[in-house]
Amino acid sequence: MGLDEKLPIANWPAKSGEYKVVQLIMDGTPHLLFAEGGYETHSVIIMSLASKLRRNYPKIDFSDSTGTYQIPAQEAEWYKLVGAGKARIDVDGKKASLFGNSYNYRIGINPEHLDSVRPLIQDWKLE
Repeated sequence: MGLDEKLPIANWPAKSGEYKVVQLIMDGTPHLLFAEGGYETHSVIIMSLASKLRRNYPKIDFSDSTGTYQIPAQEAEWYKLVGAGKARIDVDGKKASLFGNSYNYRIGINPEHLDSVRPLIQDWKLE
């Protein structure tokens, strides 16, 4: 995906289930990005997006009991991470229930961001 292509407001999963999700602001527009694989972390969602858009991002150190890792920063020139957690997706009912928080970034779901996304995705219901 090139920089001139429009990114969807949400990359809705094709199957119902539980997915990690990040809430981003890019070019002043709110976006919901869901993990495309079952084991993607919030930082991997951002890394995958950066790769698709061919964009760089600043890195920060993240440490846990297994070591220290470099992950994307919460903010770059082209994005700002404002929330993260999980979502239960009901594809048939077009419903997403967002909850929880991010272990990597120590932030949770941002209700104000959800309020700004709702009018842009009227065919889906966000809880």
